[in-house]
Amino acid sequence: FMLGYRFATMFSGGEMREGTKIASDATLVAQACPPAGCSTAPRTMTMNRHMFELMFAVTDWLNLMVMPSYVDTEMTLRPLAGGIPDVHSQHLQHSTGGWGDLPFFALVRLLERDQQHLHLGLGFSAPTGSVSEKFRRSHQEDLGYIHYGMQLGSGTWDALPSLTYLGAWKHFSWGAQLGGVIRMQDRNASGYRLGQVARAQGWAGYSVLPWLTGTLRGVYSYQGSIEGEYNGPHSTTTPPDFPENYGGHYWDLGVGLRATVPDGLFRGQSFAVEWLQPLATDFNGFQLERTGSLFVTTQL
Repeated sequence: FMLGYRFATMFSGGEMREGTKIASDATLVAQACPPAGCSTAPRTMTMNRHMFELMFAVTDWLNLMVMPSYVDTEMTLRPLAGGIPDVHSQHLQHSTGGWGDLPFFALVRLLERDQQHLHLGLGFSAPTGSVSEKFRRSHQEDLGYIHYGMQLGSGTWDALPSLTYLGAWKHFSWGAQLGGVIRMQDRNASGYRLGQVARAQGWAGYSVLPWLTGTLRGVYSYQGSIEGEYNGPHSTTTPPDFPENYGGHYWDLGVGLRATVPDGLFRGQSFAVEWLQPLATDFNGFQLERTGSLFVTTQL
């Protein structure tokens, strides 16, 4: 058995961008919220995810894992210069929270030889996270669904395939992984579907002490735009209200440390921390600039 807990927090803030370039308030008002125009834009967004891992080795070549998670998000907004004031202009902070989707995996060993490992991940995600989160009522007015990026799950059954290679020699370790998310349904219960995801990453580590390893990780990922739209009332006055303003191409660099308890009652328990810094981004549509992500993990 392996038990684990992982905390991830993702930050966005600063400038709004269209593709790779900064988008002015005038551009946002005129183009980001067709046809009426935007009144507000995101100022900051934070998403926290608490993930709990339970893995069981059925045989020496097959592991099964389930990973429930709890998600909370918060977004602050600012009025746009030249925008027409509306109810969003008076309520500039939104939040959601609750249990997310439920991923489960089968990890199949394909190769193990001379500290070289190759395994196939066959995963699926059950749509247990809510996709019907709404704004709190304001002045007796129902504002409808909250922004797509603040829902707690995908609302669809998703396949999570991966292929992972690991290697080690003396004080060095390295690895690479190809993976993605394949949406297996055309629409969720709220009328839309998140974009497909493809991801490639590679990493290297060096043991500075027998129990302490420093790591570097490079990540490229792509996510498609949202397809469809909400099938009920929703705001259309800020860029995150529009499906075309989601997804894009992302390049990131992670720097981390991993420590392992060498002996005693908790021998083998590991603790890791990593900061993932955006290097470049090419957004679909109009989106808030990414700031970075922090990951903290412990496994026993």
